[in-house]
Amino acid sequence: MDASICASLKSKHLWNLVVLDVAFRMGTDELRFHPF
Repeated sequence: MDASICASLKSKHLWNLVVLDVAFRMGTDELRFHPF
């Protein structure tokens, strides 16, 4: 992730929701190959 993009996502809660959304779409096993 770009530093400026991370800075725009000031809320950790918001970022966690994004990660969870990706997890449900790709499957939990896929997350092992896509570290955030």
